[in-house]
Amino acid sequence: MPRRHRGLVHVPTFLVLLGLTGCGAAATAPSAPPASTAGSAKPAGSSAAAGASAAGASFAAVLEGAKKEGKVVSWGLFPIEADGPKVQQAFNQRFGTNIQLEINPVAATEVNGRVTAEAQAGRYNVDVIPTAESGREADLVQRGLVAKTDWVGLFGKELPDIQEAAAETLPTLQGYGPKFYDAGYALVYNTKQVKPADLPSRFADLTDAKYRGKLALIADGSPFQLLAVDPGLEPAGAEQLLTSLAANKPLLQSSAPTVVDVVSRGEVPFGIADYLTILTGKANGQPVDIRILDYIPSDSRYMVPMARAPHPNAALLYGAWVVTEGMPLFGELKHTFRLTQPNNPLSQVIQEQNPSAKRVLPKDEADVAKVNDFRAKASAILTGAK
Repeated sequence: MPRRHRGLVHVPTFLVLLGLTGCGAAATAPSAPPASTAGSAKPAGSSAAAGASAAGASFAAVLEGAKKEGKVVSWGLFPIEADGPKVQQAFNQRFGTNIQLEINPVAATEVNGRVTAEAQAGRYNVDVIPTAESGREADLVQRGLVAKTDWVGLFGKELPDIQEAAAETLPTLQGYGPKFYDAGYALVYNTKQVKPADLPSRFADLTDAKYRGKLALIADGSPFQLLAVDPGLEPAGAEQLLTSLAANKPLLQSSAPTVVDVVSRGEVPFGIADYLTILTGKANGQPVDIRILDYIPSDSRYMVPMARAPHPNAALLYGAWVVTEGMPLFGELKHTFRLTQPNNPLSQVIQEQNPSAKRVLPKDEADVAKVNDFRAKASAILTGAK
């Protein structure tokens, strides 16, 4: 049975795929996928016509609908189970609701595959994905799984910061989910094993033989797929860098949190992880710290509502609150900030450590395509499947 904490439900990961078929409605009727997606495999019933009903067309209607639905189901690690009660309480206090937040702890590297598999089986059990990066969000959009919403029109008056969050998206992803936070990758190191003076300064330094077997990386190749869009690297340079790193026999992990954990335990002294996870580990007392290298492979993370969300109004209300008035709480809990926020701590870390570091991120649909194309290759290089 799921564990309950003051109304919050945590569903173990292995139960996620066992959910019964949802009869949820589309949050708002999703528009047709971009023309470039012709031929993409779409799950049955994912079209706009398949939705049983649409979410409310005004803030008042969304709020009333959310109260009746009484639940929002999130697939991701933001928030984690331990922080869920705080998030649920703050959300409900803001709107005078009694909405249950159900957290399914699915890693960002796994969520697309699970959502797609569920949809192909005719099951729609998730309302929001809180940490979809642009490439993974584009894949879900192409499959017709994401609701397109007029975020500013619905929430601009009650939650004015939604305008900035909604605008900070790629042109082709406008409306498919407001920007949650900026994610950038850096070196994590064990402070008990490594002195700051002995740290590398470049990604290329990690290809040296002295780092053989001493580096933890994410098995799916993240964040090296992002380096594929840098004009100085592009796919060939990123592939060469990753091939050299793979030759150094890195310890492969499933996600950034597990990279930070193995570094914290001293299994290896170094790793590559997103800086939010690194700073969260440090704040939680793990013996780790961050080092900004010469590149900051970056991407935005989006709060994505699903087209067949079982609780479409609650999904929209929760998503809009998280990226606006909920940001201070998530900043406190998970060090999540948009770099457009004034005086945010993440920009300060970059400025203090390496202000000349080059931030590399997808800027348009062509870049997203490069990221997606290189993602499978990056994983194959690391795992030896190439």
